[in-house]
Amino acid sequence: MTPRVRAAVEATGHHGGCAEIGALCRLEEQQVPIEGAEGLAVHVAGGSQGYGPEVHGMVKPFCPACEKLFDYLGGGTMK
Repeated sequence: MTPRVRAAVEATGHHGGCAEIGALCRLEEQQVPIEGAEGLAVHVAGGSQGYGPEVHGMVKPFCPACEKLFDYLGGGTMK
């Protein structure tokens, strides 16, 4: 986990297991500011939640931990 993402995870109590965390790390690795970042969560078929192909790629709300973390960063869900 990259330094600024780790700091945000620790500050918000995020569990660190969501794909959004990896995406923020990739941004930081490319020297893109994570402050003010926006994201979008989607269902993934066969992922840890066991969604089927009928919902794959459908937008879903952030989990509460991601919502808190993105609020902390001053960003949120993409509009």
